[in-house]
Amino acid sequence: MRIRWCGITVLGLAACGHSPADQVKQARTKLRSWDATMELLERERASGAVPEQFAEQVRRASDQERRKAEAQLRKAGGQ
Repeated sequence: MRIRWCGITVLGLAACGHSPADQVKQARTKLRSWDATMELLERERASGAVPEQFAEQVRRASDQERRKAEAQLRKAGGQ
């Protein structure tokens, strides 16, 4: 338990140290990555290479992570 809290604390402090410009860059990179992931997913799904259930799970994860990245952009003043 102690190790978990130490890890959380370290991650929290590391995130606080990023400048707004770095946070904007990171959020935009995440958004571009999810765009590319979804483009590939749809191509692969259309060809039958990806099961629909898996595609739906990835879509949900993408929506959730995109909302986080968009919130990060707003908070950092990048949008």
